[in-house]
Amino acid sequence: MKKLTFLLLAVSSSLATIHAQSGIINTIAGDGIAGFAGDGTSATNSKLDTIQFIAVDDSDNVYIADAQNNRIRKVYKQTGIIATIAGTGTPGYTGDYGLAVNAAIDYPVAIAIGPGGDVYFTDGGNGVVRKITKSTGVINTFAGTGIFGNSGDDSAATNCRFEAPTGIAVDNLGNVYIADADTGNSRVRVVDAANGNIYAFAGTGRHGFSGDGAAATAAQLNQPLGISLDNSGNLYIADWENAVVRKVTISSGIISTVAGIHGVFTPELTNGTATSVPISYPTDVACDVNGNVYISDVGTGVIRELTPSNGNETMLAGNGLPGFDGDGGQALNAELNYPFAVALDGASNIFIGDLLNFRIREVNAYVSTVPEISASGNFSVYPNPVSNILNIAFSATYNSAQSTLEIMDITGRAIINSPLSIVNSNASVDVSTLSAGMYFIKISNTASSEVVKFIKE
Repeated sequence: MKKLTFLLLAVSSSLATIHAQSGIINTIAGDGIAGFAGDGTSATNSKLDTIQFIAVDDSDNVYIADAQNNRIRKVYKQTGIIATIAGTGTPGYTGDYGLAVNAAIDYPVAIAIGPGGDVYFTDGGNGVVRKITKSTGVINTFAGTGIFGNSGDDSAATNCRFEAPTGIAVDNLGNVYIADADTGNSRVRVVDAANGNIYAFAGTGRHGFSGDGAAATAAQLNQPLGISLDNSGNLYIADWENAVVRKVTISSGIISTVAGIHGVFTPELTNGTATSVPISYPTDVACDVNGNVYISDVGTGVIRELTPSNGNETMLAGNGLPGFDGDGGQALNAELNYPFAVALDGASNIFIGDLLNFRIREVNAYVSTVPEISASGNFSVYPNPVSNILNIAFSATYNSAQSTLEIMDITGRAIINSPLSIVNSNASVDVSTLSAGMYFIKISNTASSEVVKFIKE
């Protein structure tokens, strides 16, 4: 029996100031004490133990791989009630062709919802992928033999072997993608819905880092964990031990690094160009309906958002301090403790598997509005367009007390938010990491807020 255990990282408390804005965070499952309890009652009163990955279905119900409890659990959106849908709690490998709640599973790791609502999960301790049919609640082995190894490509998925099946994703056609995080495999495979066969998709099976710009099947990965598909069918991979997120473009089969810096695990509370910002141990990825990618950065203790259209990355949850705090407030001010998993619903609300807090937390989607330009003339900015440093000149009558600065993109979403130091009616802000385009700068004091536009070259 092989179970994955992941390094728990000490996170520095001396990280830089956060510069971003996000929604409100709250706990939706788990009382913060490791254990098993609460089925049939409010999920916030339940006990969870070692949350691995999570998933959300089309009805916004949340599924949890409750690994140490050897169960798959479900939080029902309409009622907030939690229930076990697979596993008896006793580790084992029994129950195929019967009800999933009567089956023995062993350390479930990741969950994905198929196009018909069927539930797929990696049964890590058994080295297989299992499927729960929505209409019947019956469980069956979908891929793997239960014998650990690395074999079976180009044949029936039920005859293949995995070493450490981790992340899982299902596309709209029912093709199932499976990550194998063992250092002897380090690859992603796909089960073809048309014939039930399994094929190599990304990674050679030998861990390392290589292959960007070429066929994904010839690339090296290093313990891939969470995986996710966007609406175009492109696959994103949390390449854990490479400290990067990689993308396989479905139309070409080419792999590329889209976030993080290979081999750089330094925790940094930084926004900017995604391939210039370190990701300290990415464990999971999730895609929203607009193609944005959300990343669990457990080493830094934050959730990040990658916007593929401009290559920028923004922090959305976590202040970098390990702990439990912040429910009811802005997610960026909250403490997370090893945020291992991330998932989204159709409205882009974010769900976080807060592993060492033994909780699932939800961040409400932040709704932005385009700000109205002010005409007071209390401040101006130059140069405009700007490449690096944007200077701000204030009128002699401007009240600088408790001034703050906010920079928003063309949708009105805040991407820089910080106190503002004004000296002799002047201030400045570094905008060198922003992508080219139009932005709004909003400056507020104790009495008012004013907005002007600027162009980043």
